[in-house]
Amino acid sequence: MPSPLFVYERATEIPAWVIDTLKRHSLNANIILPQIEKSRQNPPDAPQLWIVYAPNQKVEYILSVTESIVDSYPVFIFTTKKQSTLTGNKFIGQINELADELYKHVDKRRAYAVYAPRPITTTFCEIWSKLTGIPMIRKPYYDALIRRCTRQTFIKTQRQPVGYEWDMRLAKASDRHMVADLCKGFSEESEADLEAEYLIDNKLVWIYMIREPGKPNYEMASIAACTRNMEKVGTITKLYTAVKWRGKGCAGQLTAYVCEKLFAAGKGSLVLYVGVDSPVRRVFDRVGFVGVDTDESLDCWCQICFDRQHVDLGHW
Repeated sequence: MPSPLFVYERATEIPAWVIDTLKRHSLNANIILPQIEKSRQNPPDAPQLWIVYAPNQKVEYILSVTESIVDSYPVFIFTTKKQSTLTGNKFIGQINELADELYKHVDKRRAYAVYAPRPITTTFCEIWSKLTGIPMIRKPYYDALIRRCTRQTFIKTQRQPVGYEWDMRLAKASDRHMVADLCKGFSEESEADLEAEYLIDNKLVWIYMIREPGKPNYEMASIAACTRNMEKVGTITKLYTAVKWRGKGCAGQLTAYVCEKLFAAGKGSLVLYVGVDSPVRRVFDRVGFVGVDTDESLDCWCQICFDRQHVDLGHW
C-alpha cells in the first residue's frame, strides 16, 4: 500500500490537487495557503517544508515549517476534517505518522511551538515530546477561536470617540516608529522595527490617529494588520490599541474600516483568530465576526510551546 505522506521542500513542487484542496478550505487554510502562494512568487532563501497526509491523494492534513520576513513560524497543521472527528486510535496514528516524518526532516530545535485545531495541537505535542525528549509546556501559549466576517454579517457602524478629532488610513513610511511601538505592544517578542517596515512597505497595516482637544499633534491609537491574504479571503493578523486610548471605540472603528476596504478590494470573507478570554473578542463580535462552524466548540485552535531551553524561538 503506498504511503499517504508527500513531502515538499519548495512551494513550486506542491501539486495542483493539494492547492485546490486548500482553496476549497481557504478559511481554515489561512495559516498555510498564503505562505505557499508567496513562496511560489518569491522563493525564499530559508528552508521551507510541507508534509501532506493524503491517502489516495485525498488531503486530510498539511503540516508546514516555514519562515516569515521577520522570523520562524511555529509548526502549522491544517486539516480538512471536522474537529469532532479528531479522536481515537486512528487519529492518533495519523498524527504519529506526521510527527515521525517531521523528525526526519528538521532539527528538533526548530519546532518551538505548534499551532493547529486544539485536538491536533495537544496530540501532536505529546507525541513530539516523547519522540524528541523536549518537554512541552502544557498550558497553551495561545488559546483561540477562529472567526469570519462576510458582507452579510458585517456591521459597518461603530461607536466613535466623543470629543476627539480622528482619522483612519494606511500607514506610511513616516509612521514606522509609531507602528513599531504598537507592534511591540502586541507582542514583546516581535522584531518590531523590521515588522513595521515590512507591513508599511507592503500596504498591510492601517492606523487610527487621534487628537485630544487643544493638543497640536495626533497620536497613533490603534493599528490593524492584514498579512495572510488569499484571492477571496483576507486575514486580520493584528489588532492593537495603545493603553491610553482603550475603551473609546478606536479598535472597533478601525476594524470596520479595514473590513470595508478589503471587501471593496474584492475579498468575500475575512478571517482571524482571537483569544478565548481576550477582551478584543467583543470588538470583533460587534463588527460582525462569527464562528466558522455552527458549533463554536469546533472552532477552537491553540498554540502549545516547548521548553525554551531546548528550542530556537521564532515569532508570528
